[in-house]
Amino acid sequence: MSLFLEEEFSKVFQKFHEGILITDAHGVILYGNPAITSILDVPPNSLQNKHLYRELKLLDRNSLKIHIGYLDLITPSNLEYTFEFPTILLDSLGHDHFVEVNVHDMKNLTSNHVKSKEISGFLITICDRSKEFQMQEVLQKNLRLKSLGSILGGLAHDYNNILTTILGNVSLAKLDLPKTTELWKLLTDAEDGIEKAREMTEQLLTFSIEEEGAKLELLQMNKILKEIVNFTLSGSNVTCKFEFADDLLSAKLDKAQINQVIHQIIITAVQAMPIGGTIDIMTNNVKVVPNNPKKFLPGNYIQFTFQDQGIGIPEEDLPFIFDPFATNQFGGQRIDLSMVKSIINQHKGYIDVQSKLGEGTRITILLPAEVSTLPDEIKLAVKSKKLSGKILIMDDEEIIRKILSKMLAQLGLEVHTATKGEEAILLYQDFLQKDDPFKAVILDLTVRGGMGGLACIKELLLLDTSVK
Repeated sequence: MSLFLEEEFSKVFQKFHEGILITDAHGVILYGNPAITSILDVPPNSLQNKHLYRELKLLDRNSLKIHIGYLDLITPSNLEYTFEFPTILLDSLGHDHFVEVNVHDMKNLTSNHVKSKEISGFLITICDRSKEFQMQEVLQKNLRLKSLGSILGGLAHDYNNILTTILGNVSLAKLDLPKTTELWKLLTDAEDGIEKAREMTEQLLTFSIEEEGAKLELLQMNKILKEIVNFTLSGSNVTCKFEFADDLLSAKLDKAQINQVIHQIIITAVQAMPIGGTIDIMTNNVKVVPNNPKKFLPGNYIQFTFQDQGIGIPEEDLPFIFDPFATNQFGGQRIDLSMVKSIINQHKGYIDVQSKLGEGTRITILLPAEVSTLPDEIKLAVKSKKLSGKILIMDDEEIIRKILSKMLAQLGLEVHTATKGEEAILLYQDFLQKDDPFKAVILDLTVRGGMGGLACIKELLLLDTSVK
């Protein structure tokens, strides 16, 4: 290429955001603009006189085979070739870029603008669309998870109803048996097994995706933390050691979202320990004082600490771990600590990550605590006294209505049932007008083809502000 043309190309292409490469007819690079050296992560002016195939490593996304010989596709009768997007471009550090690539005939620019039938050189344009592609991937992944979550949630809901029926009948059968009998012991073992199955179903329901916003409830996290960790580690080669504060305060949290946080942290730790290891998990109460060094809001917090024995995170990567497209250093597995931080922020909490290569990673989470705690268990003293009054049950599953009716009737309560919210409202209104109101209502949140519990309770509150 003449000095004149090189200067002209430099003026035109140096401000382009797209990468530009110009080669001769044999694929030897004559010019590369600043954008392409940035994409390839190489020094300026380092590409000249090197062969295109050696410097521009393009891979097919599906087969991961390197594209070679593509310059031969340009002929006097076919002056342009476009690679299918996304094509993978490997930079000098081996990082992937998802690019759009076009190869053009140079139109004989090196021959004093006189056209001929021969190819005199090539112009290659590279548009790096990695961020756009990654965003599309995340969106598609979320859509797939949403679809899977909806199916999973429906199956888990139905399965939970079946388990509730079995558990209720087993419990009713035990009421008529002395505790000393072998049958009572067998039924107790059956209850324990059903409870474990229900816990697993609850975990499945946790990962079904809902869009109804945060549902805050007062939670005691020691038990929940242990359940979700054990569930997540099931089938892995990683073990867990718990060290929980017995007096851990409760916190007002969205259970589904916090379970997702714990699940993601444990998955990240497992990925960092490909040959196995142990995760140490601790809980504590923490009181943050005013004017603290980290500028946290003062108050009472519950603290979770997760310490793994993994490969750790390089110091230079720590500032970017909450980036949506951050990846760990073992096998390029994607970790989504951005989701974790987002949920913690929504709960007005804080997250801190400390890590060194070869020394593992320590993740600490603080969440605002409630000073008043919930009792560990609330038990009905069935044998101490009989209850009285009317109870309204609304559930679209007949088996659930039957078993709840039997159990509540055993306590001395008068039970009325409805299959959907609209029917429950009419029943409640009817007895309220007779000055014989229900003592309490039990509502199913999700009803197929009808009004669910949330909408129902709003209508009932308009009828009776003292409804329970």
